[in-house]
Amino acid sequence: MNRFFLAVIGVCLSVTVALSGCSKKQMEEDLKTCSDNLKQIGTACELYATDHKEHYPKTIEELQPKYMATIPTCPVHDTSYVYTSQKDPDSYEVYCPGSNHIELGLENDHPIFNSTQGLVTK
Repeated sequence: MNRFFLAVIGVCLSVTVALSGCSKKQMEEDLKTCSDNLKQIGTACELYATDHKEHYPKTIEELQPKYMATIPTCPVHDTSYVYTSQKDPDSYEVYCPGSNHIELGLENDHPIFNSTQGLVTK
């Protein structure tokens, strides 16, 4: 009976370790997708600026439909990105709000993509 009990505990531990590895891999894939989404939004902002006398859009919605068919969201909780812009100097910032990627060591409201630095993860 003791051997059976130990075998069950061993199997449970193995499954737990395997699932935690899958979970981390999924979190890393979600972060990559989120970062790629922010880069795509950044590219769309640059295309918009090219067509609008080097001014970035005031709102992210101005990118639709000409520069982006749809505005992507973070894959973690289908979270909408936060976009801000200013005119003097003309710049923008778009970021993933909240703590969607905190388990991977990122701060709240990260990753960020902006017109001066590109992708910021730390």
